[in-house]
Amino acid sequence: MRSMKTLLIAALLPLAALTAVGCVEEYSPGEEEAEPEANPEANPEANPDVDPLSESTLSLTYIAGHFGSYRDCPDQAFSPDEPDAPGEGARPDGIQEEPDGDCADPCGPLNCEAAQITLRVANIGDEAVAGVNVLEILILDAQDFERASMPILSVSRTDSGGEFDGRLEAGQSVDLRVEFRGPLDLAEILGANNDGDRISGGQEARLRITVAAEGQDAASLDSPGLFSLPEVDT
Repeated sequence: MRSMKTLLIAALLPLAALTAVGCVEEYSPGEEEAEPEANPEANPEANPDVDPLSESTLSLTYIAGHFGSYRDCPDQAFSPDEPDAPGEGARPDGIQEEPDGDCADPCGPLNCEAAQITLRVANIGDEAVAGVNVLEILILDAQDFERASMPILSVSRTDSGGEFDGRLEAGQSVDLRVEFRGPLDLAEILGANNDGDRISGGQEARLRITVAAEGQDAASLDSPGLFSLPEVDT
């Protein structure tokens, strides 16, 4: 009778130990954990249907530029508080692109002219490119920090004044005039100087212009310091 009880206890001990530790998951030799599937949208290189961007063949050269004049039309200038006003494509008030007659009198407010920059875009590659476009214009402070993105109003050719179709043959270049909404108060955008004092009027600032062709990485150019146009007393 005692030996039977001993055998029963001995048989139950492994079961009790297994219950205390918990269930042991069965593992088959050679079985590996499945790796998560790649997300083609997060990694374009993993998607054979998406061609990676090639290196840019665009060369950018700064020609001229200014921050415009907005004393007589402040609502048309760029403000950090209302970066999207007064609407995409809007030009400063009072500017007539095709005035009637000789326009002996001012065609609009004297101190009301859009900011602009002129640059040369050249295709230094061996093949033609299409879809060349100015993507962004950023204002830089003295430490090269990007302070604000200026809304672009228009991009035109300087030779004809017409719109640029975005195509450049191999070795071809074009001079483009880019109009954008300039700052009403450049000091407000640049902030304070290293001493914590607000920067006074007449401050200059550089621009970072980004241009890209279809299927290529973007190319960028940092301009020299630009100023607002001198005001005209009426």
